[in-house]
Amino acid sequence: TERLTIDLNLAFRNMREQGAEPTGIDRMVIVELKQDGLCYSPMKEILQDMRVKILKVSKYCVGTVLANPTVKYNRFKRKVRLIHKTLEQQKTI
Repeated sequence: TERLTIDLNLAFRNMREQGAEPTGIDRMVIVELKQDGLCYSPMKEILQDMRVKILKVSKYCVGTVLANPTVKYNRFKRKVRLIHKTLEQQKTI
């Protein structure tokens, strides 16, 4: 009743811009948990016990915002800031 995907060191590149360098969210693990309905999830319980922060976000949208500075990103500003803040906190650990 559930599916788990784990992404490490995601990198994004603007394919419309020739020679564009990839940008990404390295040093971050993204765990995507998909469930059927409101069923019990052992993995969700494990993540909660580990105090993993839950952030609902589209990897596609975040990648687009990070890779293309000309895209309007007001709808994603809070989430992108939270990602950057989390990465900065990791640098101090």
